[in-house]
Parts: sequence; structure tokens; C-alpha cells
Amino acid sequence: MFEWGHQQGLSLALRRAEAFNVLVFSEIGYSITTRFIKVTSFSVRTLTGNPWCWVSIAVTAALQVLLTYVPGLNWFFSMPEGMLGIQWARVVVCMVVVYITVEVEKALVDPVLMPVVRPVLDWIGAHTPSWLHMPKLSLPDCNCHKGNTRKERH
Repeated sequence: MFEWGHQQGLSLALRRAEAFNVLVFSEIGYSITTRFIKVTSFSVRTLTGNPWCWVSIAVTAALQVLLTYVPGLNWFFSMPEGMLGIQWARVVVCMVVVYITVEVEKALVDPVLMPVVRPVLDWIGAHTPSWLHMPKLSLPDCNCHKGNTRKERH
């Protein structure tokens, strides 16, 4: 985005603002998709799950807009001009691209990549010298992984 803005003749401050916002909003897209590690986040559960996640996303986005447009704050980050509308569109597109990329990765890793990687890792583990093996930790029994539901534990 930074170089694209340069090719379009945008000032250094506008390019910095766009690059900074692309980083932050891409992390927002990443945080939405990684709420579920192996399962897709294209579901109603993503929207209705943890409301604090959406609060933190809203706070992050609001703070980012403040940093972009409030005099003094934006000067501190060397982006005193704010951003143009087309730049915000590119920021949103980058956020969506990050989201979709991680979703595709989640869809491919377990069914496609792991059947190939697991045997290789097992072979490496079987042929690794014993002095390189990590000792297994013994955790205290907390009865929290024995099929008990949340209600039964409390």
C-alpha cells in the first residue's frame, strides 16, 4: 500500500497513515478469523459468540480513527494529513484479504497439509537423538479434561 500510494503521487504522510491503518485493520480481520482455530468463522456463532470481542474491535477501530484524524495524535505518528476515502477502501480490502487468506489456510491445513507433514514429523522424532528430546511435563490432575461439563465442575 505504501508503494502504491507513492505511485499515485500521495504524500509521505498519507502513505504512512494508510500503511499504519492497513496493519491495524488487518490485525482486526485476523483476530476475527482466529476466534476458532480449526473451524471456519463464516458462521452465526462468530457474530453471536463473545460480545467482548466485538467491543474490543470497536474500541480498536475507534482509537485508530482517532490516531488518524485528531491533531497532535496524528502528528505524533507522522501522519498529519489523515486519509482519503479511497485509502480507507484499500484498508478494508486488505482486512478482508487477510481474513479470507487465513480462512483458506484453516480449510487446507488439516485435510491437505497435515497428512503429509505428520509422517515427516514422526520420522524426525524417531530419528532425533535422545539428548534433543523435551521431557514430558506431568500436570496435576484437575478433573477439567475428563468430560465434565462446565455446570458439573462448579
